[in-house]
Amino acid sequence: MSRALAGVAFLSAAVGAAADGGTAESPSRGALVRFHTACASCHVAECSGRLSFDSGSAGARGHVKRYAPTANDAVVRELFSMLTSLKRTCQHALPAPPLLPRFDAAFLAEHFNPDASAWFVPLPARSRTGVVELDVGVGQHAEVSLLDDSLETLVEVHGAGTLRLDAPASARPSFLLVRRAQSVSRLEVR
Repeated sequence: MSRALAGVAFLSAAVGAAADGGTAESPSRGALVRFHTACASCHVAECSGRLSFDSGSAGARGHVKRYAPTANDAVVRELFSMLTSLKRTCQHALPAPPLLPRFDAAFLAEHFNPDASAWFVPLPARSRTGVVELDVGVGQHAEVSLLDDSLETLVEVHGAGTLRLDAPASARPSFLLVRRAQSVSRLEVR
């Protein structure tokens, strides 16, 4: 991802927001996960007014449904609102990291996008270097990236089974992006 996102702001999302209850200023967790596992691949660096949004979210519905077929109209509106906000302000909404990092099955499920078969997991700041370790399905070739809060890649690994990333110390939260894995059965941050 490009350094053009230097103006990216860390905006916390409400931890318990409903999938259809978010806004561009406080997107729901589900919309944030969808945006960062699918939309961001193409749209993350679009912080300019060069594209027109005159058609509104109804005009974007077909495009969104192509990449997120399970998204309902409320999610389509929320994703459209997030992209519009990104283009106008050059600020990127990111999910808040957990206060107590417990990465159990329920937490991982909340950060999974079934349409993209990908996870976008917020991790708390670290005062010292650490290790991120996760188990992905055997026989899969997962792509796992540790991103900083401007969405720059810090560390990346590819593989199956147990994967390990050395995480640098950071006063800011980071984010784990997991793609091309059918499952993440364990996530530990030490």
